[in-house]
Amino acid sequence: MKRLGIHSFVWTGGQTQEGLEKALEKSAEHGYRCIEFAYLRPELFDLDRLARKSQELDVQIGVTMGLPVSADVSSEDPEVVAAGRAMLADAVRAVRDVGGDKLGGILYSAHTKYNRQPTTDGWKNSVHAIADTAEIAEAAGVDLVLEVVNRFETNLLNTTAQGMKFIADTGNDHVRLHMDTFHMQMEEANLAAAIRLAGTRSGIFTSGSPTVATSATAPLTGILFSMRLSRSDTTATWFSRAFPPPL
Repeated sequence: MKRLGIHSFVWTGGQTQEGLEKALEKSAEHGYRCIEFAYLRPELFDLDRLARKSQELDVQIGVTMGLPVSADVSSEDPEVVAAGRAMLADAVRAVRDVGGDKLGGILYSAHTKYNRQPTTDGWKNSVHAIADTAEIAEAAGVDLVLEVVNRFETNLLNTTAQGMKFIADTGNDHVRLHMDTFHMQMEEANLAAAIRLAGTRSGIFTSGSPTVATSATAPLTGILFSMRLSRSDTTATWFSRAFPPPL
């Protein structure tokens, strides 16, 4: 494991410069060496100032986001796909400018509940968009990390196996997976096996709070086991989105 991080939403709503700077300070104060920010719009934040702050505190920034329906790169509408490609390129540049090293999240489709199955052309459009964005990201020194989420938030990548297939189709070694126990405990039959399947392709590993279970102890046991595996079996940055900070 590279570094232990926490989401900025633990400390702030993330809508103001002051809030993000406070989140950096609180993360450093509690021993975290990484922080996960939501999508940073350059016109709303002073990215240079955030970059200086993160360097002073030795807290590395990663950014996660989801595409809107109007910029869905898995769409079959060329204009919508083009809008998504532009949004991804802008996001890479924002991560670079804030001194970050990772852009993750639902970058391959809209962040929404779809009422249809993915299409072959939509998959191909997404694969090509991510492959091209990965080249931009590599040149900017930013890792591109695709978050595998549950079926209520995308129709494209719900399992690690689907994520690995998608990465293989891009043909780009710079694309990695963002694995999150919140989603994994809904979609994966075996969390430990999914982590091993991702292996060194795991770029971010997030521990989330369990919401679905067949017993009171099953989800927590699975999550803790997965967290132990992430420390030894992958080189991913480990983020906590829901657990309290260490005392």
